[in-house]
Amino acid sequence: MNRFTRYRLSRVITILITWLIFAFVIAVHEALFLENFDGIYESEYLADYTFTKTLLAGLSTTFIGALAIGFLEEVYFRDRLKKLAFGRIVVLKTLIYSLFLVVLTILGSLVFNGIAVGKSILDPIVIEAMLDYASSGGFWNTIIILLFAILFTIIGLQIFDKFGPGVFWKFVTGRYHDTAEEDRAFMFLDMRSSTQIAEKLGHKKYFRMLNDFFSDITNPIMENNGEIYQYVGDEVVLCWKKADYRYLFTCFAAITGLINSRTDYYGSEYGFVPEFKAGCHGGKVTVGEVGVIKREIVYTGDVLNTAARIQGMCNQLNSDFLVSEALVDSVPVGFESEEMGDIELRGKNELVRLFKIKNCDKED
Repeated sequence: MNRFTRYRLSRVITILITWLIFAFVIAVHEALFLENFDGIYESEYLADYTFTKTLLAGLSTTFIGALAIGFLEEVYFRDRLKKLAFGRIVVLKTLIYSLFLVVLTILGSLVFNGIAVGKSILDPIVIEAMLDYASSGGFWNTIIILLFAILFTIIGLQIFDKFGPGVFWKFVTGRYHDTAEEDRAFMFLDMRSSTQIAEKLGHKKYFRMLNDFFSDITNPIMENNGEIYQYVGDEVVLCWKKADYRYLFTCFAAITGLINSRTDYYGSEYGFVPEFKAGCHGGKVTVGEVGVIKREIVYTGDVLNTAARIQGMCNQLNSDFLVSEALVDSVPVGFESEEMGDIELRGKNELVRLFKIKNCDKED
């Protein structure tokens, strides 16, 4: 299972667990408070109310609702709403999910009462029982708590996206509160001729194009187990764990293939198709939390500096994709490496042997 699949599955599971907790809260709240108020359960059809029945009905209905919302989040809304502002996303999703959950709650009531009296959900008795429930405090108690669940879910998922996959929980668990040493490979991927393009498009349109580019390459990065470490201007810094070094090659190929498939869009929208280059190096780095008011997980070490310098040699060596000798043994089947010799990199005393990677679905 690649990183992207794990990420999407973890989001659905998070939604599911969160909503089941809220369903339990609703059942407990009804048991402790609502049934003590006159008029809440006066209907003859609700006379056999028990905590167990309400809990099971709530959990089953919520389970279905959480799966549906998880599906909408990951399959339908993920790409369609990604360009909207945070506030608009929250408002739009809240309205859609609220309407959906009102309908689901009503359907759940019909099913629950239908089973209780042994009749069809369209039977007048069952419908009357549902209407009694829909006009009761118990119904509105459920809706209000579910509204909190909706807001909690939407804002929580947006926060997870802000930190990046897995990063939020690293902060929560304090994994990098103390510094640690890890083996990592870093890729510095930079857009070619960015200054000239910005001058031609204007800074606002160039920014939209850059955002489109970064958005498009996100899925290929995740599908190839890459982590987005930083965005720096028109450059994105990616990293891989040592066990996943081979994926950086397939990642570059996947990004190239995807951008090539979007030629018509970029051509019509911006008048050109983005071209890019990448430099990679791997080795030991130090990682830990830094900052007080604004905290981040930061990697430091010569590996990052070397990877950035390797990327800077792409133009001089007429290559889109260069890697160091430290990574050449990880080149997977279907790719070829051409040795470029021992190269002097700016700011480094020792020469670094570089390799040009070919057959990445793009002609060099």
